Amino acid sequence: MPWYEILLLTVSFLALLFIITKLLAKFPLAARVDIDALPEKKQEAKKQEMIDARLRRKLKDRWKKLSEKLGPLFKILCDKWNKFYQYLAEKEKNILIKHWQKQKTSYSSKSALSDKVTELLRQAEASIKQEDLVVAEKKLIEAIALDPKNKQAFLLLGDIYIEQKKYAEARESFLYLLKISGKKAEFYNKLGEVEQAEGNLAEAESYFLQSIDLDKDNVNYLYNLAMVYQLEGDVDKADQYLDKVLSLEPNNPRYLDALLKISIIRKDKNKALRMWERLRKINPENKKLPELKEQIDNL
Repeated sequence: MPWYEILLLTVSFLALLFIITKLLAKFPLAARVDIDALPEKKQEAKKQEMIDARLRRKLKDRWKKLSEKLGPLFKILCDKWNKFYQYLAEKEKNILIKHWQKQKTSYSSKSALSDKVTELLRQAEASIKQEDLVVAEKKLIEAIALDPKNKQAFLLLGDIYIEQKKYAEARESFLYLLKISGKKAEFYNKLGEVEQAEGNLAEAESYFLQSIDLDKDNVNYLYNLAMVYQLEGDVDKADQYLDKVLSLEPNNPRYLDALLKISIIRKDKNKALRMWERLRKINPENKKLPELKEQIDNL
């Protein structure tokens, strides 16, 4: 990021603070009220109560007006700060990669290098289990610096980026995996998950279809595609793919629940009732069963 953008960002924040300070200084501390008619013993308490109520109303109105005026500016500043943070994070990552690439030459043999990469992957997986994604990300980047074509490292890194909602970075990781691996159903499915998370349903549908072309009976890929069709409003196609999913895993409560809900949306009462009965037998502890049954009865 150029120095003048950083300076502009700083000046903008200072200006915003100055405006808020000036506006707050103009807030009335209290409003005059008629208390002459009140009994003397209750006068002070009532006076304070009325002053506090008036002040709260004034502050609420002022804050509403201030938010309306400064909302667009807040959004611009937040966008700037997010870009600045991403810029710094990318700089840090590039510096670390260059450092670890230099360290690569210090290993005595390919075997020693391979052992180091394996250890880094183990540490990354341990950090993921502990939900320490920041440490896991650094371990994986180090592993990739030492072994730029390590598929497991890129796959784990892409999953971390999805979890962190860094969708551009996740997409980049999975596209690179396709580049170095050729067509793989798993990577198309991952790209579909990225696009679905970002709300790009047409792109998600395309990737999920490609994953199914390569692995026709993978219930996870079929289910993901069904959910995209549901989000797109094509409940008939969602129903079709969920039927295929349940033909492969007939006793999975998650898939039964999904098809039951699709059947309710489609107003297919007979099918919804069949799914409800199957779900009740498999998962009788499901607390949503009475609510789902009521929805079916109302079809």
